Amino acid sequence: IAKRSKRNKPSNISKLYKASRFIQLVIDEVKWGEHEQFIADTCAANPDVKWRIVCSHYSPYNSYQDYLENAKRIRPYYLSFTSKYDIDLVMCGHDHSYMRSNFIQADGSYKEYESPAVNPEGTMYLTLSSSSGSLFHNPTAQNEAAVAKKLKKPQVTDIQITDNSLKVKTYEAESWEVVDEFEIQK
Repeated sequence: IAKRSKRNKPSNISKLYKASRFIQLVIDEVKWGEHEQFIADTCAANPDVKWRIVCSHYSPYNSYQDYLENAKRIRPYYLSFTSKYDIDLVMCGHDHSYMRSNFIQADGSYKEYESPAVNPEGTMYLTLSSSSGSLFHNPTAQNEAAVAKKLKKPQVTDIQITDNSLKVKTYEAESWEVVDEFEIQK
């Protein structure tokens, strides 16, 4: 599923992979109503998909102080659709500082779970760090963050999906040392 903008460029994209639906939001213009409608249409067309993962450039939950104002500005839009459409994971970038949230509820509160989290309530947000090593930001403590780490080395994140589990594992790219890992089971 792909939707084209008026400029005939991809706006939002949805891909089926194994037991999951990846929904990529291209947010270059803030048109949240269109984004939410795209998510609604995608979820309605794929009601039996086990895992729903939204990807976006800007993160509504992050740990870099200079971007917190923008995160708080866009956060209500994410909260409006993540619970409604049972989104399991939101993956973002931009901040160059790794952060994995606790499970965020529709009202913005959060619940803490140990890994593996079995049928957790809420959505986990993952803000990825730099994989190229071009820029690194230092994290700032945030209540919602289960993990916020800054290494002055590139990081990569691997996602493993099966019918019953979604595993996220982040590595330091040069040594393949595990930086963080978490599993959700349903």
